[in-house]
Amino acid sequence: MTANCETRAFAPDDPMEATPGNKNKNAPAPRNAEPNRDALRFIVSEACQSSGACAAYLSAADNRAPINVGVTPQKSHTDCVSSLTRIVHHTEQPHHISAPLAGSRTQESHLLPPHCSAASAFPLIGITGKALGVLVLLFENTQWQRLLLSRKTQTNGFVQTLQALLAPQIAYAHTKAFLNIAADWTWERNADGRTVIHHCSKRPPSTSEDLLTHALHNPAYSARFKTLIDSRVPFRDERQSVDVGTGKKTVSLSGEPVFTSNGDYLGCRGIARDVSEEEAYTKRIRFQAKRDPLTGLANRTTFKKQLKRTFDDWMEHGDRATLFHLDLDKFKMLNDTYGHAFGDQILKVVARRLKTIPSEEATIARLGGDEFAIIDPALFRRVAIKDCAQALIRTLNEPLEINGTCIRLGCSIGVSVLPEDGATGEQLLGNADLALYSAKKAGRNRFHFFTPQMRGKVEAKETARQAIGEAHRANEIGLKFLEIRDMDGDTLLGAEAVLTCARGEIGAQHMRALRFTLAQTDEAVEIGTNFIRRACIQMADWNQRLDTQKFVSVALNPAQAEDPNLSQTISRIVAETGLGYSNLQLNILPESLRRDSVSLKRQLLHLSELGVALGLVDYGSLMVSPFHYVSAGIKKLNLDLSQIDRLDHHSTRQSLGRALVNFAHQLGCEVCVSGYQGHLDDTQVKTLGGRTYLRDQVDDAVSANALETILFG
Repeated sequence: MTANCETRAFAPDDPMEATPGNKNKNAPAPRNAEPNRDALRFIVSEACQSSGACAAYLSAADNRAPINVGVTPQKSHTDCVSSLTRIVHHTEQPHHISAPLAGSRTQESHLLPPHCSAASAFPLIGITGKALGVLVLLFENTQWQRLLLSRKTQTNGFVQTLQALLAPQIAYAHTKAFLNIAADWTWERNADGRTVIHHCSKRPPSTSEDLLTHALHNPAYSARFKTLIDSRVPFRDERQSVDVGTGKKTVSLSGEPVFTSNGDYLGCRGIARDVSEEEAYTKRIRFQAKRDPLTGLANRTTFKKQLKRTFDDWMEHGDRATLFHLDLDKFKMLNDTYGHAFGDQILKVVARRLKTIPSEEATIARLGGDEFAIIDPALFRRVAIKDCAQALIRTLNEPLEINGTCIRLGCSIGVSVLPEDGATGEQLLGNADLALYSAKKAGRNRFHFFTPQMRGKVEAKETARQAIGEAHRANEIGLKFLEIRDMDGDTLLGAEAVLTCARGEIGAQHMRALRFTLAQTDEAVEIGTNFIRRACIQMADWNQRLDTQKFVSVALNPAQAEDPNLSQTISRIVAETGLGYSNLQLNILPESLRRDSVSLKRQLLHLSELGVALGLVDYGSLMVSPFHYVSAGIKKLNLDLSQIDRLDHHSTRQSLGRALVNFAHQLGCEVCVSGYQGHLDDTQVKTLGGRTYLRDQVDDAVSANALETILFG
């Protein structure tokens, strides 16, 4: 087929031919759709003679040079013709100008050329009702209105003929314009298998002028093209990549069959486009839709699709796989310290290192932030999985240098195995996430396999969350108090209020442990606000009746710490209850401070200026930088000895507690000691150097009535 493929330029005024210089009666090339200019000139000349005009001009709507008859074009004629053409194109009605009578002047008479007494212009209306062109007649000694009716009728007949001749010419010009926009080539193939290619010369030349010929010479595409032609049905956007020596190019072909009125097949014709840039852009978009733009790893969407395919393989063939869920240790601190550009460089290095560990079958993805995941179908034996997890940790522990700064990362990994650790892809990923959380909680820079007990803990927390919500709606959330006493004189200075729940086995200690579960309830802020209000009401009542200034200490749950209206809420409670700002201590969780919330810090500093004492819960138990609490105006540190671990077998809780109290004093902070029961006696706890202490454990908190009895002793 391709041996009969020829190429020629498609000049603007040339008809399409089956082969250049050799017409073939069976070719599907159209008849000359553009009427001969000489035919138009003849009709214009006849119209000129029949009307007695001295000159005639035909201006077509496709902006070609006007056809003039009678005289050589002159500038004076051109100005008049142009003006009348514009007027008639706008109005689509005949327009006449005549010379004024002696001593008078009309508004348009200045448009008439010298030696002309009148001018008339007629629109040539197409089937759409729009003007295809304008015929302008110039008169020397007469005007249109004075012509005999027979001359007018004859001239109008020529106008109708011009309309009929001009319509296909305009349509043809429009078609060529559309082709120049839509195609780089047109092509034709006759019933004998001969193909002709025409290059649309108004289009920018292709990098390779014979790109379409290259495509048609490609054996695979040539066979496909022949199949499409032989099917004798229209086809659209059939694409083929071609190697043209300088790289890959892509050609798109569209075509439709041509039949005679009797149904005889003549061949096929269509257009071709160089879609190389479009194809490259589409591939780039597809790649970006599947990949993380920073690291080039698979993104979350791609990873979930691969996870589904892995499950399908297991269902169909029993193929097992292992999922690793990774989270970088210390990344947030480094990102905040050195900036996001520095953090991006870290993530790129991590991505490169991750690629060196799993098998070639593994899919490695960045799920977001510093969170990564790997699904590896080549790993299913526990020993091999452990080796891979340890290799990942070792690799990410190796020092790396970014912009001259040497840093060392770590990573925590959660591992789940298909099929025992998940019935769906989402469950497998979720269980790996639970194992990751367990690894982080155990000290980071380690890996944990998922165990069913992890899921049990989550389900227990969900049960507790629902119970807390139901208890709140049933008005079963209450509060109890713990005495806060002075270390030196053992004077009762105030009380710490703790939440209680009358539903099930959720006691005060359990409620404290469930503070993050509480924060996930829809009513978390409401529960916290009511808790603080009730505690303030009670302490304000006691202070008024005792004429004293004792304080109440309350902890904010995580949801309250994220409330943008926190300071307004506290101020309203203080005003409503009559408790002074200085008689209230708000305790903040370390986890809330570590979020580095600008809003929280601003509100805490505002409350501190009003006189509210600010405290930190669980001082010494979590890695909370002093910068976090000192910069937020926190001066009261709550040291729970039951929550701190000994550094080694030589240290004791007493020595650790004393060291933490001394460090707090150097920061200008006061310490309230709690949780010493079972570790220290009342005498030993007073040697730590704290300002105050809680006499009882949380589970030994007393009711308001019981504390009132102590106060009013």
